[in-house]
Amino acid sequence: ILGLLYPFIRFNNLLGWTAVSAVAFAAALIPWWFFIRRLFDVRIAWISTVILSFMPIYWVEAVRLEGYPFAFFFLFLSFATFLRYFPRRPIVAALLSGLCFGAVIASRDAFLLLLPWFVVSYVVHQRSPWIRTLLHVGVYCASAYIAFALPLLPNALQAQMSPWDRVAVFLPSLEHRTPGEGHLYPDAYAYTFLRETFDQKIEDRVQDSSFLVRQQDENYRYIFGVGEVSFLRIF
Repeated sequence: ILGLLYPFIRFNNLLGWTAVSAVAFAAALIPWWFFIRRLFDVRIAWISTVILSFMPIYWVEAVRLEGYPFAFFFLFLSFATFLRYFPRRPIVAALLSGLCFGAVIASRDAFLLLLPWFVVSYVVHQRSPWIRTLLHVGVYCASAYIAFALPLLPNALQAQMSPWDRVAVFLPSLEHRTPGEGHLYPDAYAYTFLRETFDQKIEDRVQDSSFLVRQQDENYRYIFGVGEVSFLRIF
């Protein structure tokens, strides 16, 4: 989606990209309204839409182009599509909602954590017959992966690639890559000569913060190869 907009909005046009994010978030309220209407009624759908649109976190993310606007749009669309087709055509509901959820993951991979909960909830809710339930789960997961991997298709069709290289494009990389300057470090000089000093300052800056803040900072630093991840550390 962003690639289609690049010819019309310059890279340094902050106002333009902020407007794109805000419009995407506003558009996400449309499938949300249909989703809530399917669950309850029109009155509750309007009330919940107004409340959601005025939530502070919604306003904060609406001006940050980080993939969340499109992720929320496809997430709510997945919910609405599933409720629309599930009563009469559950296999179609699994297919279409799975495609939407794949677009969610492609927009922001943090939502991948929702997938196990969706699967477990559906299996517990349906219970029997098991074969049909597992078939729906398989269709949902497969369609989600297809939607997620579809943007990678041009990379797999490049010339002078072996069959394994084409398949590897769609598989997650197991190599550990540590980002360099411009991410965790301010410039190339700090990254090359002052890494130990910066690493120590980064580890010390949140020592007096809450557990959640320290855990989030610890996980973020681990991405850059700084420190270790400890899920059980509380104090």
